[in-house]
Amino acid sequence: MEYYNDDLTAAESLVSLEAADSILANTLHGRAWTARAESDRRACFDDPERQPERSDDKSALRDASAMLAAQPWKGRPADSEQPQSFPRVGIRLETGASVHGVPAAIQTATALLAAHLIQQADQPISPELLISYAVGESQGVFRAPSLDSLPRHVRQLIQPYLNAGSGWALVKA
Repeated sequence: MEYYNDDLTAAESLVSLEAADSILANTLHGRAWTARAESDRRACFDDPERQPERSDDKSALRDASAMLAAQPWKGRPADSEQPQSFPRVGIRLETGASVHGVPAAIQTATALLAAHLIQQADQPISPELLISYAVGESQGVFRAPSLDSLPRHVRQLIQPYLNAGSGWALVKA
């Protein structure tokens, strides 16, 4: 198995940390991610032996890959033992082109979703998204589930790779 770095493997993420940094450096949605990465690099500047840990970013890439794995993809995994949903066989895009490996759009979607997860982790939960309950003497509060936990810009990128009968309408910008 190809290793992306010391503790984030291709088995865990659809995109490497370095590739995610490159993708997000050129997007509006990646500004906060890029600023965090640069801050981590500056913190290690005085000690050449020390490398930025970036464990939150790696966790976000793992979580984003897991969230995308749950999508109703076209085709089937190239290997029944593979840990990720890509590469896949049997995918033909509207252009007629076959898909090989992990498509750039899926890598970009993974990076953008990871950046979104990091950003959401830093935001307080809006009170209207909380549901309170009481059963007997037990009480609690939980976050209301979302119909689609993927942001619109991520959904648009992955749309061509989803099964037509997946229930997700093509979203036009």
